[in-house]
Amino acid sequence: MESRDLEFKSELNRKEWNKWMKTLVAFSNTKGGSLKVFYDDNGNFIGIKADKNADVEKRYITQMIRTHTSPILDYDINEIYNDDKSMVAFEILVKHRKNVVTWLTFGQEDNPRVYIRDEGNTVYPSVDEIQTMLSNANNYEFDKTITGETAKLSDFEILAEEYRQSNDNKSLSEKVLKSLNLITDENKLTIAGLLFVDNSEYKNANLVCTVWPEITKGTNNYIDSKNYKGSILSLIYGAINYVKNVSYYRFGGLKNGMKREDSFSFTTIVLREALVNAFAHRDYKIDGNEVSLDCFPDRIEVSSPGSMIQNGYSNNVQKLESVSSHRRNQAICDVFVTCRLMDRKGSGFEKIIDDYNGLSDEYYPLFRATRSTFTLIIKNKKYQYSNAKIKNQIFSFAKNDPLLLTTQEIISNNPTLDTFISAIKNNPEIGYDDLAKETNLSRDGVKYNIKKLKEAGIIKKTSPRGKYQIVDDAERPCSIYSVDNDIRVSIIKWIVKKDYYNIDASKLYEEYLIENNNSISYAQFIGAVLLAKYNPVTLDLQLFAKG
Repeated sequence: MESRDLEFKSELNRKEWNKWMKTLVAFSNTKGGSLKVFYDDNGNFIGIKADKNADVEKRYITQMIRTHTSPILDYDINEIYNDDKSMVAFEILVKHRKNVVTWLTFGQEDNPRVYIRDEGNTVYPSVDEIQTMLSNANNYEFDKTITGETAKLSDFEILAEEYRQSNDNKSLSEKVLKSLNLITDENKLTIAGLLFVDNSEYKNANLVCTVWPEITKGTNNYIDSKNYKGSILSLIYGAINYVKNVSYYRFGGLKNGMKREDSFSFTTIVLREALVNAFAHRDYKIDGNEVSLDCFPDRIEVSSPGSMIQNGYSNNVQKLESVSSHRRNQAICDVFVTCRLMDRKGSGFEKIIDDYNGLSDEYYPLFRATRSTFTLIIKNKKYQYSNAKIKNQIFSFAKNDPLLLTTQEIISNNPTLDTFISAIKNNPEIGYDDLAKETNLSRDGVKYNIKKLKEAGIIKKTSPRGKYQIVDDAERPCSIYSVDNDIRVSIIKWIVKKDYYNIDASKLYEEYLIENNNSISYAQFIGAVLLAKYNPVTLDLQLFAKG
């Protein structure tokens, strides 16, 4: 009874699920076919009770197809009952998709595999057959691949609203969905449709946003991380909102007298263009990876799976202007164009570059392309890069050491710290949990920001379990800049001439006061020690080592 396009299974073996799933994949890659479940080998109906357990079995089939076929099969599941409808069996009908290779995936632990049907058996194709299949597939637009998932117009509410706002208040229709290759006449979703449907469960409609404490990842110790799933429109706007709540970045404007001056770390246009590019051009044939947005103090990196379509790029960081526009996913790009989120001429990178005109080369947008990933790097306009240096041969120093920045300068780079300072002023005994409520941060986020305030010398504790104390700038090392420049230089030269590898700052300060007539505070002296290229060993600013 079994043949090239028909097979029977008496049960769904959950431990050896690959044995029946590979048959479905083989049907898709050959001429289509039918897998009848709960039948004996001769095609006789066995069935299971038509109750809730039958519904569980049907959902299990659906979930396995969604999870372990790539792209998702074009399939239907029919229910077949006995005469009194007390028992039910299933028929899984799989359609053949011309010029599409369907793979059986196993997650991260194993490579995907491809199968075909040969008479009544499921087999591996030969090398020649695989080459032919892949050659045909390369000529087909993957995002237009038809799946077995269905949807109706009401399942595209997010897209409908975006469409309405971008098209003179016109309503989205099924005709438009079909013209954009999101659904078929039978309301079957394409890969592109799966990505734009509300609450998408497609495994490649995902995004992870992460905040890192330093300008490199270093370790896996991040400050905050959040995973998003759903329509890629919701992912894009979710990512923009996520960035606007990162403490490193500034959005909005500052009041200057009677005027309001815009003060952005990034414009919404730049963020949107970066994210639209990532979702429009990622390789959706790659399963198990997501678009990632990594937030560093000096920049944002948006990475999408898939190499560049054009060849000749290494994994070195390069200026963004050297990238030419090539579209991998035409249907997805068409939706973005229709919703005015992308230009037909593909000028998104030009918009990003234009937004940084007038800034120094350190702020220039960059990209990095590897064999498997494309990363767009956009710079924080409010980050102070290392070219702002005190140019002195003896004590050249980048003025980004938090101990040498005023409290206002530190807050301008991280506005969230102002909330911490205000909360501590109001309640010097405040704890981490209450600070988390005040700032809407996680406990780890609170710890990180408190650490930054301590490292800057803005707060300290009177004892291990005592109250917090806010330290005025006059009592911080940054007060060295209130000293006359000539005197400041003479102090630094005096420290440098001592040529100590390690110093006890309090003893050195006493020595300085004895040998010199200048009357400076201890905090100002500490500032001079830092400018002389010594690094604090302890946060109490007593012990220092030569940098």
